[in-house]
Amino acid sequence: MIAARLFLVATLLLAALAQAQAPQPRVAGKIEFTDGIVQVEAKGKKARRPAVGESVLEGESIATSGQSEIHLNMADGASLIVRERSRITLTEYVADGGDKDRSLIELTRGAMRSITGWIGQYNRSNYKIRTPLVTIGVRGTDHEPTHLEEGDPRGAPGSYDKVNEGRAFMETPQGTV
Repeated sequence: MIAARLFLVATLLLAALAQAQAPQPRVAGKIEFTDGIVQVEAKGKKARRPAVGESVLEGESIATSGQSEIHLNMADGASLIVRERSRITLTEYVADGGDKDRSLIELTRGAMRSITGWIGQYNRSNYKIRTPLVTIGVRGTDHEPTHLEEGDPRGAPGSYDKVNEGRAFMETPQGTV
């Protein structure tokens, strides 16, 4: 009986220690505005409806339905606007103020607007938006990447990038434009 209790206590202590050592996801940004049906989902967790002022974390996905939009104020001062019928994943977002800062956003469908913060300004090679077809990089930019799937009423399937200010490039294994 005593051995069973000691085993239980030891197991609980080990579980608590393992949980305490697990790295916590980084805060990628905060929700500034949301309209319509928007969902935020972390791997292995149930999707949630976001609220203004709530944090979004590195690794989370954001999906919007028709006539929906969400605005994010990112940790490096960037602004992201996820347009209707879109899905992004904040795959990497490190904004500690150092040379290892990086942003990798995966745009799997739809459109978004990105006004870069200090990562895009000072660590340009560490700022990327990846679609299923291309990787988009910037040179201090306000741009609107779009990835349309077959059957999307907004236009022909493909990856696009409208640059409002600054410069951007699109890269595939075949080359860079």
